[in-house]
Amino acid sequence: MSFDDPDHTATVEDMWKIIQHMPDDFQNNERSYLRNMDTLGDELRFDKTAENPEGVPLQPGEIREISSFGGWTAIMKKDGETGKFAIGMKNKEGYFTGWYTDKDGKRKEGGMLGSNALDEIYVHEQALDRRFKYMLMLAKGRTIANKDDIAQDGSPFKIATENSSGNQDSLAKLPVKEREDILHHAPNIEGFNGIEKTFKAFSTKYGSRLKIDFVTGYISDFWGSKGTYRIVVKAIKKDNSEETVYDHTINRIDGVVENEERYSQGVNLSAVNSVIKSILKGEFDKKVNDIANDKYKAKYPRDRRKDITKLEPLKEEARQELVKKGEVTYELPIDKDKLREDTGKRKNKFKEELNIQEGYTTVANTLNGVLKQIKDTEVQKNSPTWLNAGEKYPDGTVKSKDSDRVYKLLDFILPTAKKIIYHADTDQLELETDPAKVAKHRAELNTRLADKKAALETADEEKKIELKKEISALESAIRSTNAYTYTEARNGSKKAIILGSHMEATSKPDSRVITDTEYEKYRTNELAAGEKDGLSKFTGYFVEKNNVTRSNVLADDKLSEKITEEIGGDEDKLGKGGYFSTGDIPLGKDVVSYKVQVFAENEKRVGVNKQSPRLQYNLPILADFSVIQDTVEPSKELAKRILTKLKEQGKITEDQEKKIKEEIDKGKKTSEVRSAMTGDVTVRYVDTDGNNLPITDADAKKAGEKTDNGYLVRKDVLIGTDYDVNSKKVPYFNATNGKYYALRSVGRGLETSSDALNGSITKKNTVITFVYEERTVPPTGKGVVHFKKQTSETATEALTGYNDITLEGEVGKEFSTDEVNTKITELKNAGYEIVGDTFTSGDKTVDTIEDTEGQIPSQEYTITVKEKVVTVTEPPTPNTPVDPNVPEGPKWPATGLAKSDLEKEVTRTITYVKKETADGPEISDAKPTVTQTAHFKRSATYNAVTGTITYGNWESADKELAKVDTPTLTGYVADKASVEKVETNADSTGLDQKVVYTKLGSWVPKVPGVETPTPLPYPNHPTDPTKPGDPTDPNTPNVPVIPYVPGYTPKIGETPLEPKVPNDPTQGYIPPAVPTEPGKDTPIEYVADPQKAVVKVFNTTTGTEVELPAEKVSIDNGTTDSAIPTDSVTAKIADLEKRGYIVENKDLLKDQKFDNEKDPTDGDPTQVFKLLVKERTVEVTEPKNPNDPVDPDKPEGPKWPTTGLAKSDLEKEVTRTINYVDEAGNKVSEPSTDKVTFTREAKINVVTGEITYGEWKAVGGDNTFDKVSSPVVKGYILKDPTQKEVAERKGITPTVANQTIEVVYKKLGSWILKVPGVETPTPLPYPNNPTDPTKPGDPTDPNTPNVPVIPYVPGYTPKTPDGNPLVPVDPEHPENGYKVPPIPETPGNDTPITYEANPQKALVKVVKVDGTTETPLTEDNVAIDGKTGDQIPTESVTAKIADLEKRGYVIDNRDEVLNYINTKFDKDKDSTDGDPTQTVTLKVHEKVVTVTEPKNPNDPVDPDKPEGPKWPATGLAESDLEKEVTRTITYVKKETADGPEISDAKPTVTQTAHFKRSATYNAVTGTITYGNWESADKELAKVDTPTLTGYVADKASVEKVETNADSTGLDQKVVYTKLGSWVPKVPGVETPTPLPYPNHPTDPTKPGDPTDPNTPNVPVIPYVPGYTPKIGETPLEPKVPNDPTQGYIPPAVPTEPGKDTPIEYVKVPNTPSPEEPVKPTPESNHITIWVDENGKPLKPEKPGTHEPGNIPGYRLITTVTKDGVTIHKFEKITPVEPNNPVPQKPTTPIPTSQDPTIPTPESQIPTPNTPEANTPTSETNRREELPNTGTEANATLASAGIMTLLAGLGLGFFKKKEEDEK
Repeated sequence: MSFDDPDHTATVEDMWKIIQHMPDDFQNNERSYLRNMDTLGDELRFDKTAENPEGVPLQPGEIREISSFGGWTAIMKKDGETGKFAIGMKNKEGYFTGWYTDKDGKRKEGGMLGSNALDEIYVHEQALDRRFKYMLMLAKGRTIANKDDIAQDGSPFKIATENSSGNQDSLAKLPVKEREDILHHAPNIEGFNGIEKTFKAFSTKYGSRLKIDFVTGYISDFWGSKGTYRIVVKAIKKDNSEETVYDHTINRIDGVVENEERYSQGVNLSAVNSVIKSILKGEFDKKVNDIANDKYKAKYPRDRRKDITKLEPLKEEARQELVKKGEVTYELPIDKDKLREDTGKRKNKFKEELNIQEGYTTVANTLNGVLKQIKDTEVQKNSPTWLNAGEKYPDGTVKSKDSDRVYKLLDFILPTAKKIIYHADTDQLELETDPAKVAKHRAELNTRLADKKAALETADEEKKIELKKEISALESAIRSTNAYTYTEARNGSKKAIILGSHMEATSKPDSRVITDTEYEKYRTNELAAGEKDGLSKFTGYFVEKNNVTRSNVLADDKLSEKITEEIGGDEDKLGKGGYFSTGDIPLGKDVVSYKVQVFAENEKRVGVNKQSPRLQYNLPILADFSVIQDTVEPSKELAKRILTKLKEQGKITEDQEKKIKEEIDKGKKTSEVRSAMTGDVTVRYVDTDGNNLPITDADAKKAGEKTDNGYLVRKDVLIGTDYDVNSKKVPYFNATNGKYYALRSVGRGLETSSDALNGSITKKNTVITFVYEERTVPPTGKGVVHFKKQTSETATEALTGYNDITLEGEVGKEFSTDEVNTKITELKNAGYEIVGDTFTSGDKTVDTIEDTEGQIPSQEYTITVKEKVVTVTEPPTPNTPVDPNVPEGPKWPATGLAKSDLEKEVTRTITYVKKETADGPEISDAKPTVTQTAHFKRSATYNAVTGTITYGNWESADKELAKVDTPTLTGYVADKASVEKVETNADSTGLDQKVVYTKLGSWVPKVPGVETPTPLPYPNHPTDPTKPGDPTDPNTPNVPVIPYVPGYTPKIGETPLEPKVPNDPTQGYIPPAVPTEPGKDTPIEYVADPQKAVVKVFNTTTGTEVELPAEKVSIDNGTTDSAIPTDSVTAKIADLEKRGYIVENKDLLKDQKFDNEKDPTDGDPTQVFKLLVKERTVEVTEPKNPNDPVDPDKPEGPKWPTTGLAKSDLEKEVTRTINYVDEAGNKVSEPSTDKVTFTREAKINVVTGEITYGEWKAVGGDNTFDKVSSPVVKGYILKDPTQKEVAERKGITPTVANQTIEVVYKKLGSWILKVPGVETPTPLPYPNNPTDPTKPGDPTDPNTPNVPVIPYVPGYTPKTPDGNPLVPVDPEHPENGYKVPPIPETPGNDTPITYEANPQKALVKVVKVDGTTETPLTEDNVAIDGKTGDQIPTESVTAKIADLEKRGYVIDNRDEVLNYINTKFDKDKDSTDGDPTQTVTLKVHEKVVTVTEPKNPNDPVDPDKPEGPKWPATGLAESDLEKEVTRTITYVKKETADGPEISDAKPTVTQTAHFKRSATYNAVTGTITYGNWESADKELAKVDTPTLTGYVADKASVEKVETNADSTGLDQKVVYTKLGSWVPKVPGVETPTPLPYPNHPTDPTKPGDPTDPNTPNVPVIPYVPGYTPKIGETPLEPKVPNDPTQGYIPPAVPTEPGKDTPIEYVKVPNTPSPEEPVKPTPESNHITIWVDENGKPLKPEKPGTHEPGNIPGYRLITTVTKDGVTIHKFEKITPVEPNNPVPQKPTTPIPTSQDPTIPTPESQIPTPNTPEANTPTSETNRREELPNTGTEANATLASAGIMTLLAGLGLGFFKKKEEDEK
């Protein structure tokens, strides 16, 4: 079947079927894809050995290096060697840690965890996808652990970093990429070149598109660099050429903001990324806070202020709810229309549909804050960033007010972005690029790159540095400008650092390097880790000096425990991997395959800390790696062909074809193409009003798939396909609303706008609408259809699973056939054959017989079926219909009827193997395997209903397998001569046979010099493959000849072999007999024959070889092929050279061996060598020293003669000298010397000593003194014009004498320059004539050289003696000088030139300085006019300085500028359009004031300058500069362990840490910048829990804590639980008075021990006359032995101190029973207390009654005694100062204890409101208001009701407390 025009045979149906089943794309990585990492990883095996051929799997936590995985292979190394990458497996705890085995077989830890020089493992910086067990790593860094590995960039390992101050200047000149390559240098290891895979292109003819997705990540970083991914796709064309169609670099794995050009210009891309993330995260946080606040109000309605500890859990709850709802993404479209500032009521807001609540200005200012840090001022000016609020675009628009500024700022940094999405659930940003923007920006970048490269060609060196930076940035930017989507990888949410080992200095460096103190501070990594500068110190002192010993490395399991501890077991706190997806990558029509490569983009930086002691891999390829290729292009082509055919067939019109093809061209997926050419068929059932009928579910099911528009009959049907819905035309419906509807007769029942009942599909939706009228229900009748199964020819039974069908219809009309036909179809589809059908063939008219409910209707029908059983002789195709006429019926089964089930082969395989030795291994395929096959067949029957298969018997026509003779295998003997015949059956097994050949031995000629002898195998027997042949039998084939080797004789032992041809061994030798063990070899040794050689010497000096017989050298005693010895010949050569001969062929015997020819018995041997020599003749051109060796390298050789070779023998000279002098005889020019030199050469024969001379010759053939013109001498002319030249003289011979001539000159005059201020004028001599030394030059003649230019003197004009100004050389540029005036007629006279002054200007330019950036303030410049030499006025400059200061500027160089202009105007000429030459820059900067205290708005910033800038209204208030962080410790109590908490058990302790920060205020712009919060009391001290009498606390103290300005959740609560009491149960006292257990003297969490004398307030168990207190049967011990009246010692406190201890009082016999309660002795329970006027205790309370006494600094106010308590109240005395007497107070009478009736003023009642005092909260604990109450006092207070007393004494006590609480 073909699709190629013009003869394609594919039908519309064929092509449509292809499109129907065509997916949108193919995932080419599907079968060997990295998604299946767990399966593929589990199958990996390593370390295979003979003992363990299966190998071992990767172990948990292990990492290994591999070269292939899942069809992906490592990219080869540059030298063609196989590359590699790594695979790591999770450990048992679920972490990627990466232990490995080193080359010495030792286990090492942590190859997948980054660490620094201290081995601090930064767990939170491991950003990985942990869903799978395995992970691939593309890069391997170089650290201390593998420092000897070879780096890809060839660099040596340097442990020290380049980030030093000394490198900064040189680094700053480099392009940013080159600079980072040095600063972040962490090279990839050789061989780690990434991974690649080649895929077949889907359609070579029509092309397709490609998409690649994978997960990124990192395990560490180095100086912020985490490595870079590069993704390359290469299209491979039909001609095998490759074209890169996609090349993208991910420069920043941990961010989505990519712009290498902006990065090179100083923009901090990471900061931009953080800002964008913060903006979008803020939107999510706002939503979380709103939900949490609502929850808080609902849950805690009574809380006036929110409790942070309660609110935080609600926030987390809100976050989880939003995650569950999927409301976690926030989109920021990079679209000008969408990002424009809203107007009207929503001014300073984003458009409402964006759902961004943050203010537009805030977002814009935040973005501008990070983007404006551009170093290139020109780029900044043209950018949307602003440095001050008033900065404008060229069109006058203020940048900071532009309503499009957010879009412009984002477009400035992200010119290709379509949108940015924030995923709050994972806290990651995602960026998607816009393909159209990508294409546009890429073109712009390429244009700029071409311009920069062109400029580089002509730039100077300084400019080249900048251009190279820009070119590097543009090239990087182009590589990251592609269509893609990227979700950033990120660090973990919790910083987690683990010290992975112990490291310490191996030895202490010299004290000049590090002091003893510092050494002890930093000598181990544990110590250094605790210091702020520990990393740099430990690294510099020890690591970089290789002075570190490492031990106690955390093993994998221990490391995992630490990780779990650090993250609290929450893996979500670890880092997250990123996700990269390419855009659509087009593959051309000629692309047959494509190669995908992923690798580290930069071999110099892979993000690994080289100072780490750990091996580190990086650049993970994680999990979802997929390569997806679309199918749309071939689908489009196929679709268009279908449409063309449909038009040709008349199914669609030409216009329809055109429109559909246009829609197809727009499609981007095959599904869209499919949708463009299909339509649906829908039927509707409506009433006369057009409403859908409410039909039953059963009727609806028959109609089709229910939709909003009706019932779908056919879906996605090809345009032009025929349809027919007549079967859906239902005559009536009994609707669910109880009504009866009949099909309207008008218009065949169709609505007027309905499509036809049948026809061709020509549009998207074909709708047929049936209209029904409401009618009265007509009389009906019933019928029934039975279903039977034939069990024999005469019998049937009910068909299981098929119930009767009850029919209903109108009387007189036919029953509907739909349901029965459906059931018949169902039966056929189930595999049944219809053998009887009375319904189809019978009368279906509904009769008039009335049917009785529950009885069988009068009209019965039967449909009889039988199970279809098919005989099968040929294998059918699985899943195709058994009956082609019933396509929906039973399908042939997948198993049971295959060819293997119906056909069978029984084979006998005869294999032929061989063995090289009798006991050696078998080698297969010695001879072609013989396979004999017997073929068996059987038929089967298939029951289409049950699926049962029944097989027949096996039959065969070739079941006998014939005999097979064993073939001869040359060089081997077989173990059997043949394999016999055998008869088989279908179940025959074990028929295979094996013939084993064993190798024959060989005759092995061992020829000297042949390392590997060529064996000559024994021959095979001519007829018997089991025997060797006899070499003497003429019938034996292939008998070899033992070869003849010249110069050697073959032997067996000492016996030589016989030549095959007697006396002619060259024909070879007869083989010896084959040994009795034919598998053994017979070695034949070749013995070398004797040989000789001779060397003869020939003299070739005359050109003819003349033998020197006396010099001959004979060499005897050699053997064939042995090396000819050279010693005797070498000695001969040395002797000849010493005698002066030249030996032409010294190496004549080099590598020479004796030949293999037999030497004659007389005369020379076959090998004669010639040694050629000649007498040495040396040419001599330089004189020689007698007796020096001719050859200095051979001092023993011939010597130079004593005469004949001196200088006088070889050279002579004759000279003429011309001297040029002035009239005084002084030299004015260099003399002219002419010399004729004569030389001759000599030759000497160093053997004979003979010298031969040549002729004298003038050097160069020059024997003439040339004519010499007298030179032009600057400033002189010839005195005698006849001396203008000296004549030529020819014919000089060696005998001519030397000659001297003198030429005289006289001096020229000058132009004399008289410049003001120059005392000694500078003369400018008149020029010489360029050719005539007898006269001066003409200044106006352009040929006159050295015509001076009268110099330009700035500010002055030169004039001639007659007052005329000189003419400028260039009238437009007088600074180029002036033309000289004419030379006087007497050239020896001078000409004076006088200079007069010119006008001048000066300029003060004002610039604003911000760091290294200077911004001109042009409007503030000051221009000053004047003349050369005038004093420059300063008034206007002083005024400008005052104005600038008033506006808030600080003058940086006031004195410098004023000093500069405090001078005279200079002499330089000012330009007409530029700055004058006297221009000075007044530098100002915006006054930035450091603010440490709040400021009053509108007060002047500088009080001395009230007219200057004012403090702002907001931003510098107290709340902006000061902050308090508090910890509130509340004390509550509980009366029982599980009782409610009662507040204010002790005064609340509030601890406050005070934080302050400074701010800087820019007095010009109003910008405020805050500093860091600082605090001197940030540590909140430990607070010991105070003792609460009668209670125990749950904690002894609240520990100290260090806070920061953002600290929250610091509050603590101390819970007291009430102690029990001893309860004296005194007879007659209804309510016993409990005596509380005492508190512990030091520990508030324990009760006191009543027996411990240090326990305070131990009560006395009261004495009751006539009774003894007991615990059980044990009486208590009296406090005073033998005197119980002093009370009793309390028993021990129970182990549960909250429980009471009842004390029973037992009557002593013979004592009267008291009639009322016995009270304790009053005095023993009385107490006295001393307080000040506020109720604060002034001294400890004492038992008993005591006088007030004196308290220094206080005086007594009053004393009150009531119910056993005496209160002495004092007031503080104010010291009396001179001249300031203390005012007198009225004296208040002091009441005494004997006068209780005197009322006590409220103000005199003690009010305990100090921290030591406690606030009463109930009647039971009011006694605590009296601090330091003694033991007996407590008991008395409890029994006597002291609190009632106090209440009675002063209501003011409680009143004041209430006021304090308000």
